[in-house]
Amino acid sequence: MRRPVQPAQREFPLQAAEPGMFGFFHQEGIRNLQENTTKRLKLELCFTLILILSIAFASHHDTTSFMVKCRVDARRQVEIFLAFTMIPTLILRMVAYRLFKNHLARFQSSDFSLDVYFYTTFGLWTISNFIKMMHAPKSCGTVTFSTIKLCYHILLILGIFPGVILMIGAFLLCSCLPYALISWCVERRRLGEEKRKREKLMQGLFHTQWTAGKFEESNYCCICASGYDTKDTVIVLPCHP
Repeated sequence: MRRPVQPAQREFPLQAAEPGMFGFFHQEGIRNLQENTTKRLKLELCFTLILILSIAFASHHDTTSFMVKCRVDARRQVEIFLAFTMIPTLILRMVAYRLFKNHLARFQSSDFSLDVYFYTTFGLWTISNFIKMMHAPKSCGTVTFSTIKLCYHILLILGIFPGVILMIGAFLLCSCLPYALISWCVERRRLGEEKRKREKLMQGLFHTQWTAGKFEESNYCCICASGYDTKDTVIVLPCHP
């Protein structure tokens, strides 16, 4: 009689594998992301405080002069930037750092989402204010130097890159939107045709009421994993031996 082949005996017992390169790169990625986030938080916090102080100590005369000559309320625009872009980004980044600082995937996802929010809102703010400054009268160039004017112009310069990124993203989205809509319509039509074919096929089959007399040998449904009842409706399939 032929004996079954036995597995080879190991001379040494199996031992737990030591953390490899994946664990090293994972920890290194978390450490680098934590350091970069800490630096960004400090930078954003300092920038936010500078803007808040510039608004707090801006004189009413400088704000009114800029608004009259340029037809733009620079103080109000800086406040809008702080309320909708800078402060929410700073708060959400602190919360994300607190919750996900030891989870690399969630940390990266939250960081990417915050970047998208920051660039989108900053880009919208920059584009709208550039349009306002393009329609400003020539007397806008005679506005005297002030802290609120300096902060407003610095924000416009810093917002050029987010504005360009936003316009490129909007262009790509508008370019790909027709293709996405056409693909969605084609897929929906295909699914609808398959559904109609299945319904037509089911309607063409013979439906009858299950009774113990008609189906003596078929009293159990393998698909439903339960027995038939007299209230059940069954489909009789043709049998070709």
